[in-house]
Amino acid sequence: MSKEQTKDKILKLIQLIDNPGCGWKRLSKWRQLQSKFFDLVSLGTSLFFLIILVFAVFLLLPSITDPKVLLPIVIALTAIIMQWGVVIKVLSKPEEREEMLRITTEWNFDRLKKQVKEEDLWLLLKALILMKTIQRDFKLSEVYRKYPSFFNEENLIANLYGLNVQIVENLHNQEN
Repeated sequence: MSKEQTKDKILKLIQLIDNPGCGWKRLSKWRQLQSKFFDLVSLGTSLFFLIILVFAVFLLLPSITDPKVLLPIVIALTAIIMQWGVVIKVLSKPEEREEMLRITTEWNFDRLKKQVKEEDLWLLLKALILMKTIQRDFKLSEVYRKYPSFFNEENLIANLYGLNVQIVENLHNQEN
């Protein structure tokens, strides 16, 4: 496929994504809340068991007079509390934004690839969808008008895989 044909196909993909009726869409609020709901249920369950354990230990504590019996209970309780701290750390994902970007990109790609018959263009479609997902406030057609050189095949693929455009150009030059 020539560069001019690729450029025309990229423009058609941009028009598809920018189409307000069937193009790129945000995830619904419910879909975003599903992962948060699961995290809250997990946190609530672990907190429930922790409270039961602490309550049971404090009920048994007055009846324990031997320090040799008390020490293993204190060590076990400390270990459980520390483990609960790890659970909280895991549930408060710092990479949550990246996960939401991935979910939104995949959801839009699955919807829009049905409208693109040529499987060779799916990679470019996904790259453009990722661009739109990262910066959803601007239409891709507006960005294309200002910076058309950014929308070539090498740049889009490099952006999709998070590669440096200079590295991709060097690889492309080595192939030729």
